[in-house]
Amino acid sequence: MHPEWLANPVLVLKKNKKDWRMCVDYTDLNKHCPKDPFGLPRIDQVIDSTAGCALLSFLDCYSGYHQISLAAEDEEKTAYITPFGAYCYTSMSFGLKNAGATYQRAIQTCLANHWGERVEAYVDDVVSRPRTKKISSMIYASLRKFRWKLNPTKCIFGVPASQLLGFVISNRGIEANPEKIKAILHMHPPRSQKDAQRLTGCMAALSRFISRLGECGMPFYKLLKKVDRFQWTVEAQEALDALKKFLTSPPVLKSPNRATADSPAEDLLLYISSTTHVISTALVVKLPDGQHTVPRQHPVYFISEVLSPSKIRYPQVQKLLYTVLITARKLRHYFEEHKIIVVTEFPIGEVLRNREATGRIAKWACELGAHDIEFRPRTAIKTQALVDFVSEWTEHQVPEKPEIMDVWKMYFDGSLKFEGAGASVVFTSPAGEKTQVCIADSLPDFQQRS
Repeated sequence: MHPEWLANPVLVLKKNKKDWRMCVDYTDLNKHCPKDPFGLPRIDQVIDSTAGCALLSFLDCYSGYHQISLAAEDEEKTAYITPFGAYCYTSMSFGLKNAGATYQRAIQTCLANHWGERVEAYVDDVVSRPRTKKISSMIYASLRKFRWKLNPTKCIFGVPASQLLGFVISNRGIEANPEKIKAILHMHPPRSQKDAQRLTGCMAALSRFISRLGECGMPFYKLLKKVDRFQWTVEAQEALDALKKFLTSPPVLKSPNRATADSPAEDLLLYISSTTHVISTALVVKLPDGQHTVPRQHPVYFISEVLSPSKIRYPQVQKLLYTVLITARKLRHYFEEHKIIVVTEFPIGEVLRNREATGRIAKWACELGAHDIEFRPRTAIKTQALVDFVSEWTEHQVPEKPEIMDVWKMYFDGSLKFEGAGASVVFTSPAGEKTQVCIADSLPDFQQRS
């Protein structure tokens, strides 16, 4: 065998106690392969679609990538070197550029009749919501038709809760992964920048569940900027203790009801707030409460961002408007499907509707105009997580005192005659020192005659 493409095996990894996986370096091959534009679903949408169900089934295909055959003319392109000679794959291998998109397309094609309503999948993570045995039989019949083989040791059928894509989904809603929480709770105070980066990375993995994340992590971000010497401060230790206390009982997030043939998508509330250096939002859904006539407000998503030096100087209203803009960009799938009611006491709506607006305000208004957004004043809140968000985060920006510059004063006087012109200038420094300059000049003859 003398293939034109030949790759080197990188290493052999142990998947579990029994199985091994060989990883092949296809860097050169991937550089020359066209990109498959088939998009992957958003993780948030997959999680929201499955949360709140009474029973769930999690399916895992046995070596799913290897169940997709390669075209005969492309098999030699996957050739790799071993001590015993050159070999190639006859089925799709890990490490190929378009393997994920190809697998996603194959799963969606197989489950097209049930997609979105009964089944969701993100590459090889497949979850079904079977309400009856008949629906389950229809799903398995589709898999059997396309000859997909399931791994019985990894499949879970009819459970109320389980982990999916880094989250725990159940009939209660969306919960944080206990392993990710445990990583922070058992973390010792960082001793180096690398440890601090590990801490901020763990916080980012739980960002959806942590309100005021930017403000909570501000002491850690300040330490990352000091490259010369790392010193753990009292402020950072207090922030770490507060974060651990918060994670002992993290909020359970709810997923909003999507639009159906019988009812439209429900409205979502957006609480916004900003401080000098950080902006934050809380996306909320109203759910009926059997004990109270007023619906309770449950959080759906928390977003926080540390402002750059140029954005720190924005006026308060522009900061809040920028907060809505950032949320619309990050949570576009919510803004496109649901009506968003922004809860604020500031006149943001009037600023957006101002036809004479220019600059960044006009650009933001054009971008937000594509969504159904309404602005309302704040009312009573019946959820403790949101009460803490609003009460601890509302900060009225105090205008900074203008910087007083050292100013020189100039006094000027002069006169003009036929013979010439003269002037005298006196400069007075901030310290009171005076400097006088006199200037005299004679006019040319032709100007005198004119």
